[in-house]
Amino acid sequence: MSTGYVASFEIDGRPIELLMPVTIMIEDGDEIIVAGKVKRGLFHALACNNLSNSVSGKGNSTATMVAGVIFTFIEIPFILVGIGVIFVASGIHYFVKGKNMCDL
Repeated sequence: MSTGYVASFEIDGRPIELLMPVTIMIEDGDEIIVAGKVKRGLFHALACNNLSNSVSGKGNSTATMVAGVIFTFIEIPFILVGIGVIFVASGIHYFVKGKNMCDL
């Protein structure tokens, strides 16, 4: 179990959702840069740089990558049963997501 902090806001009319493992420091009127992906019209920010107060942050990339690797290797034996394919794909997804966070 872990604690996360969510901030929902708009940039130029585009809805943004930012999930961080630490408190998010954004105030009304701050100039910020976000990096992430759009999914179903909502921009899911994986990293944020607040230019107004020089605070930046990103999601917990290491934990996401480790979880992806563990999940993938635990489920490989279950591929023969069929259900393992879904879980291996999920593990790979989380590993790639963690790697993308490292690159930000």
